[in-house]
Amino acid sequence: MLVFLLLALGAHFFFIGMGAGDFLLLATFSLTFSPSKILFLIQIASILGILVFALKKERDRIPFVPCLFLSYHALLLYTMFC
Repeated sequence: MLVFLLLALGAHFFFIGMGAGDFLLLATFSLTFSPSKILFLIQIASILGILVFALKKERDRIPFVPCLFLSYHALLLYTMFC
């Protein structure tokens, strides 16, 4: 959790391609999942982000928080029922 908070602080002051909200959301998610599941969550969210970017007509920036949110809930449902 501390790593994500430090990354959020760095994202606030420097441009690193992700916003501070992404890291704060990951810090919140790290309270419920282990580090290995957080890495899996980031992988799922990245795949979702790539799919959204590929399907969009405009090649603009896309928000990453909805991808994180959907992957968090998918992983949460998977861990609850499997």
